[in-house]
Amino acid sequence: MPRVAIGIGSNQGDAVKTVANAIDVLRSQLQGAQASSLYRTAPMYIENQPEFINAVVVGETEISVRPLLLRMKEIEHEFGRIATIPNGPRVLDLDVLIFGALLYRGFAMRDRPMIVPHPRIAERRFVLEPLAEVAPSWVIPGAGKVSDLAASPTLVDQDVRRLVDAAVSL
Repeated sequence: MPRVAIGIGSNQGDAVKTVANAIDVLRSQLQGAQASSLYRTAPMYIENQPEFINAVVVGETEISVRPLLLRMKEIEHEFGRIATIPNGPRVLDLDVLIFGALLYRGFAMRDRPMIVPHPRIAERRFVLEPLAEVAPSWVIPGAGKVSDLAASPTLVDQDVRRLVDAAVSL
């Protein structure tokens, strides 16, 4: 079974609770699932919006990459996500970051392109830091080792803070 990584983000409503609940759902969807801590992160691309809560879950799946992405979109919808502007505020965002050693280029839904590994993974500290917590030695196809990417000096200016609040039990 392929090992997969799913990125989780929220910056609307009770984002901590939303991400914690999404982790629980992903644990039921993936075998041997491991979740990172939660991280409070500054928004990228569109900065005039609330901070995000981010996390990563890794585990194994029996389904292929396209059905996995479609399932992530269903979960987002179940949490109340409504299509908004790209990179804008959202109740829940679930990204298929890595799917084993697969390099995939295709379409997920209608005209929505899907690229795995996620095409911007190496520029996002809010993904790499939690991923390094649960899978530091994982090599991202076409990008490199997670721990090396997370330590890149190009990411130091991104505001990513691990939450140590014991109210969230993972």
